[in-house]
Amino acid sequence: MQTRVIVIGGGYAGAKTVERLNAYNDIDVILVDKNRFHYLQAETHEFIAGISRLEDVTVDLERFCRDLHRPVTYTKCTVQSIDFDRHLLHTDRGELSYDYLVIATGASTLFPKAIKGIDTHVRDIKSLRGALYYRQQFEAFLFRQYERTDDRKGGFGVVVGGAGLSGVEIITEMAERARKMGFTDHDITFTLVEPLATVLPGMDHFLIRETEKRLDALRIRTVHGHFIREVKETSIVLSNSEELPADIFIFTAGIAIQEPSKDAQVRLNPRGQILIDRFMRLEGRENVFVVGDAAEQKNNEGVLLPPTSQAAKQGAKRVAENIARSIGGVRLLPNATKMKGVVVALGGPHAAAVLFDRIRLKTPFAYWLKKVIFLLHALSLKHWL
Repeated sequence: MQTRVIVIGGGYAGAKTVERLNAYNDIDVILVDKNRFHYLQAETHEFIAGISRLEDVTVDLERFCRDLHRPVTYTKCTVQSIDFDRHLLHTDRGELSYDYLVIATGASTLFPKAIKGIDTHVRDIKSLRGALYYRQQFEAFLFRQYERTDDRKGGFGVVVGGAGLSGVEIITEMAERARKMGFTDHDITFTLVEPLATVLPGMDHFLIRETEKRLDALRIRTVHGHFIREVKETSIVLSNSEELPADIFIFTAGIAIQEPSKDAQVRLNPRGQILIDRFMRLEGRENVFVVGDAAEQKNNEGVLLPPTSQAAKQGAKRVAENIARSIGGVRLLPNATKMKGVVVALGGPHAAAVLFDRIRLKTPFAYWLKKVIFLLHALSLKHWL
């Protein structure tokens, strides 16, 4: 008799879990997601800047499940509640029973309530709809500038809030395209706002130094030491009362975990991530696992890991293995996720990377490394390529 495993969420962690579980012939897998497409968020910067096509950054989950070694059931529905005691999911399309459950619901961008107007004027770049909105805004500006028949300048402003990995990659890719097309600072300005004293806070000094050099080369202004106080329709106001023109404002600082359901009764850490044991199981539930951005993953030293695609995929492999071990009555293995490195895309054919805390790469090696990593992930999901 086959064991039924339901995976909630078809992002990096969920898709990888499904793929790994599919190798076990005695496991029946069901993937549940309210969206039909897996959005490759690691390529958000190229999509917003108009470099990548829609089909480059999305994977059809229904086709992904159908083209696996053994076809997997994909169900497009919204989870309304979870009955952990009865092993039931209540969805908008009925009930689903499970033997094992994997929660891989991911995260969205956190919009601080202290920032006035942010809910009104800002979209979530972690959603395909939000990224598409900013892409269309940017493309519309470029088109208007090309259509101009006079010598007046556009005076268009792009501001990105948060100089972490996402913020840096998005603004450098947008600036690279604009500068390559010949637009000057009079046509369009780019500003990166970071409350802390440096870009890429907490990352290797090599990455910070290479990023700062690239920001200067693209004439991107960086503002440090001030918070964003208010978002208006075409500007933002900083904590020092300075008002910056922002025809496009993208917020990248912070994440909000998407809980599987409002009444799931799970314990969360201060960041909103679900607490798990060292085998990646939900506390107190031997048949429920949590993986990806939704889980509080720590390394062997107990340090909280950042919510990245590499952490999600490593965790997914361990979850799939532990489910198979649990079914077979074999001792589970503790989570062994570790950060292997960081690659920062810096617009066009520029990038910087640090691998295993000791190998440092610049353009062009870092650029091609990032491309290879993305291609390998895409190929693992798009089996028909």
